[in-house]
This record gives sequence, C-alpha cells and structure tokens, in this order.
Amino acid sequence: MLNVYSHLKSDDVNRKRLEAAGIIKAKEAVKNDLILTCPRCNSENGFTSEFCMKCGSPLDESTYRRITSVDDRFIKMEERLEHFSELLTYLEDNKDLGNYIKDFKRFKSKQKDEHEE
Repeated sequence: MLNVYSHLKSDDVNRKRLEAAGIIKAKEAVKNDLILTCPRCNSENGFTSEFCMKCGSPLDESTYRRITSVDDRFIKMEERLEHFSELLTYLEDNKDLGNYIKDFKRFKSKQKDEHEE
C-alpha cells in the first residue's frame, strides 16, 4: 500500500525538478498555451480560434492583417466598379465616342495588316 502513495510523491518531485530546469512546462503554462484571451473583451477562447466567440474580434495579429488586407482589396474593387459604372454611363450618353473607338480599332487593325504584307 505504501508503494502506491510513495510512487505518486516521487513523480511529483521529479516533475517539479524538470519544470525548474525548464525541460517541461508547468501545468499552468500548458493550460495557458491552450487558451487565447481576446485583446478586446478579455474572454477566453480555444487555441484554434481565430476570432473571439463573444465579440468577434480577431484574436491574433496575423488574422487582423489578413482581414484588413481583404477589406482593403474589397474597397479598391468597389472603387474600380464605381469608375467602370461611370465610364459605361458616359459611353452610353456619348454614342459617337463609342463609334470613334470602333473606327480607331479598325484603322489600327488595317495598319497592322498592311505592315505585315
């Protein structure tokens, strides 16, 4: 019976020695590695989470950068779409300009064909 309890005690001593030497992490340190704390609301989240389960904020800087990058690209696409829409409206209002562009393309194509002969 004594062997059961003395065995546990020696394992505890050995674990503490290994922790003190930095060979293994303390139980609390291992627990903290498995929990991500939200920088915004201080909620605890699982270590695989990218966003806080409570407030939805990114939990680390790489996730924040990725989201910001996607937002920036989306804004640029919206701006381009707006410019394209304005251009289409302008071309619809100025049909002569569209005909001029077509004529210019035909002219350039003829020049290219004559140059190749």
